[in-house]
Amino acid sequence: MNSTNKITNDEYSLLKRVAQQTGFREFWLGGSATYRKAAKRLGVSFKLDDYDLAIEVKIEKPKNALKKLTARGFEIIKNRPYYLKFKKGYQIIVSKNLMRLDIAFVQRLSDLAHFNWESIFWHYPSGRIYDPCGALTTIKEKELIPLIHPHQENPFILAARFLKLCARFNVDFWHDVKLKQFAKQLSHSLESWSSKDAFHGKYAREHGYFGFFQAILRSTDRPLLLNNVARSGILHAMFPEINHITISRILASKGLFEAKSVGDLIMAIEENFSGPPKFLNSVRGRFKLLAERIDSKDTKR
Repeated sequence: MNSTNKITNDEYSLLKRVAQQTGFREFWLGGSATYRKAAKRLGVSFKLDDYDLAIEVKIEKPKNALKKLTARGFEIIKNRPYYLKFKKGYQIIVSKNLMRLDIAFVQRLSDLAHFNWESIFWHYPSGRIYDPCGALTTIKEKELIPLIHPHQENPFILAARFLKLCARFNVDFWHDVKLKQFAKQLSHSLESWSSKDAFHGKYAREHGYFGFFQAILRSTDRPLLLNNVARSGILHAMFPEINHITISRILASKGLFEAKSVGDLIMAIEENFSGPPKFLNSVRGRFKLLAERIDSKDTKR
């Protein structure tokens, strides 16, 4: 466990700026900001669209935090209950000038981590690095390790996280014995999942579909990722209307390589679709769940 090392002065300056802007006396910074430097050493670069904060509810209640943020001129983008590993938490997304924060209020930090690379946190005000899984070491080796079984989380939420991490680091999960098994288990969970709950039903499916497309756009090897998603059964579980002929056509099309948005990828699928009209109409019905996200700049809904 790495929980004693400290962040650099520049990294601490970021935490201090967040604290000054929000009025929060204690919080954790997680997400891609904590492993960006390690990723860059591997030649993996990415833009930080926001900062992921974690606050334990024993430290700060969402209602109090909301008052602080509003008083300091933050625009409230999202303010809602959220579920992580089927445990109820709370999420507030805010923006002010160039600072955008995605704040999770949880009982414990471990609720946020589904994979080892998601378990790195920087603490404010101590500047301590919390890395219980040694993720900063495993990132160097591109060793992605699931921390939970697929049945311990909504499979659509989990699939989005899994595919985006694989895409970012170009992880060939089909040729990794443990990740291959995890992906196949995940596909079974996706296929059997059914919920009428607003979060675990409609929202989760929308989130999973959008995460799949984001992963394709993020990937530096789109054919590899698409093939792996298809082989594992994840693609069929999400979009059962898309058959192997359609996949072959997409892999051979310019649309896959030239796509710059989710809308472009959807167009590539529709242009290369093979199957009865009723199947095309059915998959278009799934795509309609993404309409608001496609039309909005808020891609982290």
